[in-house]
Amino acid sequence: MIRESITANSNCCGVGSLNPPDNSQVTGQAATIIERTGCELWMHPDHEHMTKAAEDPDAAMERRIEIARMSGVPEAPLRAYQEARRGQGFGVAGIVQPDRDLLPGVEIQTDLGTFQVVETPGHAPSHVCLYQEDRRILISGDHLLGRVSLYYDYGYTPDPAGEFLDSLNKVEDLDMRLCLAGHARPFTDVQAHITANRVVVAERLDEFVRQRARAPPRERGRGSRRSPRRRARRAARRSRP
Repeated sequence: MIRESITANSNCCGVGSLNPPDNSQVTGQAATIIERTGCELWMHPDHEHMTKAAEDPDAAMERRIEIARMSGVPEAPLRAYQEARRGQGFGVAGIVQPDRDLLPGVEIQTDLGTFQVVETPGHAPSHVCLYQEDRRILISGDHLLGRVSLYYDYGYTPDPAGEFLDSLNKVEDLDMRLCLAGHARPFTDVQAHITANRVVVAERLDEFVRQRARAPPRERGRGSRRSPRRRARRAARRSRP
């Protein structure tokens, strides 16, 4: 978490500003750090999916189990997981509201220069990246990783895959020479990582359409009213060739 605090101003802490607030390994100790240092918390305003879950971890666990069940995870391992996690809480030391919203237009002054906020929803509705134009550095959080590992915080927005593809377009427009990811060594082949993510998204959408077509007719009617093929095409159009 300390690595997320990149500002030169000792009164500002960027804890949880890059990775989504729903991720307790990023924001879990924010309250402790703020208490000990007196720093501020800057975070994207779409954080209720984390703060509400932290307020009622049992309800959050039930929701996670239900999503997993709908996604095809067998019942036995689901219940074993739920029992193992019972009473463990949500991994958050305390709920803290941000002192400032991290939105486009906000600038963060550091010894390396000024970082700009780039909204990159998809992985989570609250996700942002930070971009330093002069040095061409992108702090990508969980948006671009060292390897392709897609994860959408499903259930909070109608089209997280489409949002993720839109966010890839946003970072592609930036002039980058170095990417600092949340879970990887620094890398320079940023365009290759963007392309690889698009390929995997397209493959998964195609496979979803194929599996949906094989399902019994009554199963095909569940979920979104928009047909899966239309959703796949809509998301694919957001990805540049």
